[in-house]
Amino acid sequence: MKLFNKIFPPKADPSRAEKRNEGKKEDISEKAVKQDNDSRNIRDNSGGIREKNEKGDYRPGVLLAPHVTEKTTSGNTLNKYVFRVANTANKPEIKKAVEGKYGVAVSSVNILNTKPKAVRLGRIEGVRPGYKKAIVTLVEGDKIEIGV
Repeated sequence: MKLFNKIFPPKADPSRAEKRNEGKKEDISEKAVKQDNDSRNIRDNSGGIREKNEKGDYRPGVLLAPHVTEKTTSGNTLNKYVFRVANTANKPEIKKAVEGKYGVAVSSVNILNTKPKAVRLGRIEGVRPGYKKAIVTLVEGDKIEIGV
């Protein structure tokens, strides 16, 4: 029973553990070599140079979609990009997500909550859902290709 396994853990067979670890040592060294080859440098907030973030460096589901409108595309010239984000996302999570996904350095993040709005079509009433969007400012020189 699992209850007894928690109270009295089973004794591990040392020969089994050695067999399991033999293949892992080789895999770890191959991954380290692969990561060294894939790294590239990007600018830091302070103007210095640092390594690009790994792809798995953030929680997926933070960035829902880029918020592309005429107003947001004009802000791209000022290094400001707008994304729809999860309602539970906060500034540090959004910063990590953008840096991890696009490989750029983020200097600041501003968040806007859009409230749900009541709409009517004749007698039928409904609600247009609210959402959260983030305005992400990048370090000078970095760009993200979004939209068409």
